[in-house]
Amino acid sequence: MEFKYTVKNKDGALLSGVAEANDAAVAIDALQKRGFIILKLEPVNSTPLFAKQFKILQRVKSKELVNFTRRCLNRLWLWRGNQIIYIFARLFLK
Repeated sequence: MEFKYTVKNKDGALLSGVAEANDAAVAIDALQKRGFIILKLEPVNSTPLFAKQFKILQRVKSKELVNFTRRCLNRLWLWRGNQIIYIFARLFLK
């Protein structure tokens, strides 16, 4: 588990970073052994991107999302030298 910390060293300078430890007590112990005064210690939420729920997708109906995706896929970009030719599919010309 990762913990984000803010500490003060012996010279009084503020330092911050991330410590890897099994729990908060182990992280505190490791930082104190290095001679730091702990000002703030909090766990870092490390939820993988695929496990997160996006709020925008909760408000969009699945049919609208399918239509949007279909329209995006119907676009065709052709590169010709320095020119870009942009062609719309029939879906956009309605």
